[in-house]
Amino acid sequence: MGTLRPVKLEGRDVYPATVEGLQDVFDSNNFVLTKSRWVEDSDANSCVLCKNKFNQLRRKHHCRQCGHVFCNKCCKERIPLPQLGIDDPERVVEYGGLQTLISKAKDENVAVLNKVATGLNILSTHQPLHKVLADTGAIKALCSMLMKCDLHNEQLIFDGISAVMIFCKLPDLKTKALQDGALDAVLRLCGSTQTNEAISLLAVSTLSLIVEHPDTHAAVIDDTQNVLQRILTLIHSKDEQMQEVSLKTLAHISLGSDWHRHRIVQGGLQDLLEAMCNVLKSDTKNSELLIHVARGIANFSKFRQNADKLMTYLPLIVYKCLKSPDKQLELHGMRTTLYLLSFKPTQTSAELLRGGAGDLLEKMAKIPGLMDTLQTTILTQASDKSKPL
Repeated sequence: MGTLRPVKLEGRDVYPATVEGLQDVFDSNNFVLTKSRWVEDSDANSCVLCKNKFNQLRRKHHCRQCGHVFCNKCCKERIPLPQLGIDDPERVVEYGGLQTLISKAKDENVAVLNKVATGLNILSTHQPLHKVLADTGAIKALCSMLMKCDLHNEQLIFDGISAVMIFCKLPDLKTKALQDGALDAVLRLCGSTQTNEAISLLAVSTLSLIVEHPDTHAAVIDDTQNVLQRILTLIHSKDEQMQEVSLKTLAHISLGSDWHRHRIVQGGLQDLLEAMCNVLKSDTKNSELLIHVARGIANFSKFRQNADKLMTYLPLIVYKCLKSPDKQLELHGMRTTLYLLSFKPTQTSAELLRGGAGDLLEKMAKIPGLMDTLQTTILTQASDKSKPL
């Protein structure tokens, strides 16, 4: 083990075992735990864990796995160590159980896989273990099980997706989760109609975290399981939380390229705009959701083919966005309104004159540099200097 690098777990220092060679045991056919140097008694004055000095009452004991010296209290567990050729129970501090658990994710026995998923889910709830789990191959193991399991195996899926969601929440491990197969596993669950609503909520919530990464949008839009259609269906769920997370996911995707937005609109998701506008019409107080929805509406308003549908919601957009005290809602409302002015100037102007024109002009006047830009553009058509005739 060389230099001990403990992690604090429930108030105790825990020393994760290491393996020889590649630490990711899921990608290894076999693994061998590292045999550490056997520390001499004469080199150990105190217990590595509790730091108490050794004396005639506090005796020295070696961990047969890591080779370091501990007191009886810290090194009292005894297990066989077949990986070291020791069949009788011996004192250990390191176990190597994590590596064994991950390697068993390749088993074909469903009962074994269920236990592995449960174990990894429990371990993933401990923040100090996150990097150790990722480095050892836990995310790959979880995604592999989610890809090959029966979709009726609710316990395995619940444990598996719960753990994957935790890794996708972590900024420093989200990229690692994507590299290890999280997107394919989540898309499989999101595209299925066989999972229950609790699992669907977890899957879509995890997808919402994943699509914060723009590089994932193409895979979601082009997915053969029609995941976007499935999410659109979930928008109409009676569960408000499901509605919110589904809309948030679609709003994230709408932040992508113009081509992605075009594909969404042309892919049979014309009802998406109406669903987003219905959220604006609702009594939800979730400001983050409203901002995502307003942003999504503004992004879709860039396409001329959406102008007719959006015109019917312009009074709502004026009331909920342009007149909102929230700066982000206000700005996205302005974006939508200005696109509509460019596509349907007569109808949009007439609607704004009924209530909203003053708000729009006032908000525009307060945007730094906007008036100067407008003046510059106008001057290209009407110069402020002209020679006398």
